[in-house]
Amino acid sequence: MISIKEYLFELLGKENVKVYNHELELKLPRMYSHLYKFVEANIMGVPCVFVEFRHFEDEPLQMLHLIKHFSNIGNKAEMEPILVVNHLLSEQRQRLIKNRIPFIVASKQAYLPFIFFSFKDSSRDNVKKMKEFTSSVQLILLYSLYRYNETDDNEINRTEVIDKLKLSKMTFNRAMNQFINLKIVERTGYTRNTSYYFVNKPREIFKKIKGYWINPIKDTIILPYSGLYKEKEFYKAGEYAISEMTLLGYSQKQYAISFEGAKENINIDFNFNLDLEHDESVEIQIWKYDPASLAEFSFKSNMVDPLSLYLSLIGTDDARLNGELDYLLDEILKI
Repeated sequence: MISIKEYLFELLGKENVKVYNHELELKLPRMYSHLYKFVEANIMGVPCVFVEFRHFEDEPLQMLHLIKHFSNIGNKAEMEPILVVNHLLSEQRQRLIKNRIPFIVASKQAYLPFIFFSFKDSSRDNVKKMKEFTSSVQLILLYSLYRYNETDDNEINRTEVIDKLKLSKMTFNRAMNQFINLKIVERTGYTRNTSYYFVNKPREIFKKIKGYWINPIKDTIILPYSGLYKEKEFYKAGEYAISEMTLLGYSQKQYAISFEGAKENINIDFNFNLDLEHDESVEIQIWKYDPASLAEFSFKSNMVDPLSLYLSLIGTDDARLNGELDYLLDEILKI
């Protein structure tokens, strides 16, 4: 472990790396302690646990088992698990990277996706940076901004976010690491005492990271209005939703639903498209995340949340629509 520590000191600087020289005990099935040794660490402010094989030979890793094990280790430790080995075959490295499992090979390579760095052969030439949010990261940020906007409390409640959005602890922790790197969130404490706080007001944050937001719409299909879906499972969206809150007129009915929800509630082929007039058709937007997750923040019942609505419509050439969107943003983010 000493060589790993020195290697990380060289790459990241001593001030950014802490390795605790005691073996960590986790409440996991006994097989884990027979397979791995756990050591607590902290890399660039991110709580981590080094996972080292007690016996490791130059043979293919059992990737399916390893992926499951690392998910369980991360959830139990509430830290980023990092595989620590003395050597890896090329194929093994590729499979670990493909499955986004962090690893360190002493003096050779460090793959740490949770801080957006990948070092190879002690070189800083290969740096991976986030270009835009994933759907789960965007969902966490939107929910947290709504709560901050409502309560004026800038702390992000980890338990509430995980329970409300039905996400894993690892997904939450990775999102926080991204927000910290974007300098919109700061961390206090370590391991189980870790807390997260926004460093700016919601309006400032929303505009500061405008290049990272994604359009929530994954796909769009046109269906006959009658008989093909359960309307209560869908949420009013697009210009149709805007028209119900403003003077903007729009006759085409538009609804949003998650991909999983669409599979359950739409009984036709997703590639099927009908050439229908507006008054006899409905546009269904398949969203990258479930619009129901943020529905409590909607201005009206059975409508998508306003920030996601804004993100689904920005960038149009319609000056009138853009004016309504600017007004909508001002109405949402009041602090």
